[in-house]
Amino acid sequence: GVQPCALPICFPVTIGGVRNVSRGFEWGAYPNESIWFTEIQKVGVGKGSFSQTIYGLEPGTRYIVRAYARTEAYVDYYHYSEQRVSFTTLAILPQITTSYMSSSTSSSATTGGKIERDGGAAVTARGVCWSRSPNPTINDSYTNDGTGIGSFISTLSNLKPGVIYYVRAYATNSVGTAYGKEVVVYLTFEGEVFNAITGKVWMDRNLGADRVATSVTDSAAFGDLYQWGRGTDGHEKRNSPTTSVLSNDDVPGHGMFIVVETRYNNNWRIQANNNLWQGVQGINNPCPEGFRVPTIVEWNSERTSWIPKNAKGAFESPLKLTMAGSREESEGVVELEGTNGSYWSSKGGDSSADYITFDSSSSTHMTTSLRAQGSSVRCIKEVGPTP
Repeated sequence: GVQPCALPICFPVTIGGVRNVSRGFEWGAYPNESIWFTEIQKVGVGKGSFSQTIYGLEPGTRYIVRAYARTEAYVDYYHYSEQRVSFTTLAILPQITTSYMSSSTSSSATTGGKIERDGGAAVTARGVCWSRSPNPTINDSYTNDGTGIGSFISTLSNLKPGVIYYVRAYATNSVGTAYGKEVVVYLTFEGEVFNAITGKVWMDRNLGADRVATSVTDSAAFGDLYQWGRGTDGHEKRNSPTTSVLSNDDVPGHGMFIVVETRYNNNWRIQANNNLWQGVQGINNPCPEGFRVPTIVEWNSERTSWIPKNAKGAFESPLKLTMAGSREESEGVVELEGTNGSYWSSKGGDSSADYITFDSSSSTHMTTSLRAQGSSVRCIKEVGPTP
């Protein structure tokens, strides 16, 4: 926002024969050569000199100030100094915000910005700048989208799919160039979806789903239900056979859903391994090349961007998540299809693992569930440098 400007003002007050009950300053902006005293600042009582610092002035603005003293005799009376002081505060950089990507083609993207304040000096250039490196400036690629305050739309051209671009809006006045908050722009490949708010790239459907969801209860978009930490070996199918034999290894060597009892700590593996599903090269990573299971922090960022933060918001987000249900750990029964969604994160601990769950009525929950439970997986892309 606008930084507070300050000006020390000092006038003597010499009033005799009456009681001074109030003294201070009046001031106001000085537009069109007309004097308007719109603000007042009291500074004690009595005779003698007094001074005060005036805060909250607008940058690049001319003001006029005068002292006053209110006396009390038979009636109250205001005395004003004949001396008036005018001054102009210094201009500062403009105040600007950057817009998220609103649309894209195979080689361009639409963003923009909004100049809230010009800083007290006319904005002579505005637009967006972008680069493959963070903190782009007008020394990198940029647009020129007019002058003045207000909103503007910018088109970034000659972009490549699969590349992260860092974007900032800019505004230039006589003081210099100001930049808005950095956002990320990404042109997706087929099968990907991009959330401009979080700057993350995801698969456009759940693992095992036939299509992108058309509704939050679209059964063709439910996909498979994985036990936490297991690879894609067939166990994730909703009708896969079950076994009660726990695994001694990270790879059970079969495609059956391993049902468990509480004395086994509700884990499909005899001894827990927290190193499963860690990154694109992680053990048993079930995602396609270049993708991985998201962290709980990444899930929380997505959840924060939803409006509302329940099943409706989950589906209306770029990810179009569904209430795909889950598979119960002790008998392998699929339940809650169409009424609840649960999605694994990569964070495991003891016999449980973190996941996100939501339904149509309440807010989304970030909580834990048993590793032997079957839940949905939505993969996130590990975007790296692109030539």
